[in-house]
Amino acid sequence: MALKEILIGDRSSPSQIARFRNEGLTVARFRHPNIVQVYEVGEHDGLPFITFEYIRGSSLDRKLTGAPIPSSQAAALIAALARGVSVAHELGIVHRDLKPGNVLLDDQLPGVPGLGVPKVTDFGLAKLVNDQSGLTRTDTVLGSPS
Repeated sequence: MALKEILIGDRSSPSQIARFRNEGLTVARFRHPNIVQVYEVGEHDGLPFITFEYIRGSSLDRKLTGAPIPSSQAAALIAALARGVSVAHELGIVHRDLKPGNVLLDDQLPGVPGLGVPKVTDFGLAKLVNDQSGLTRTDTVLGSPS
């Protein structure tokens, strides 16, 4: 199991805490082999936490060295990620920050040869299409601009 805590702890604003909890509750809504599984969303000593499945491996951005990935490997990777993201979309969830750093590779499971099983993570900026909370307003600048 892996534990995620809010980075700025007790200095977090109510909206930061709400966004953090929203991430955990959003991901806990679905189970898919290409999305990191959330086990629990909770609070300890007034600070929120999320427990996830532990992924043995690294992120996709650490695997990308600048050299091209063989086309069969790249196609298998994209297909797996598309299957995971599709499940989120079917539930009305848009990730909004999908990038190599937010894809973990479980290299202990069979999946994409040479990489393992890709799993989408970090739904902290996800948009619930029918959500009216205001946490992810259309005009708000969020994500990884680079």
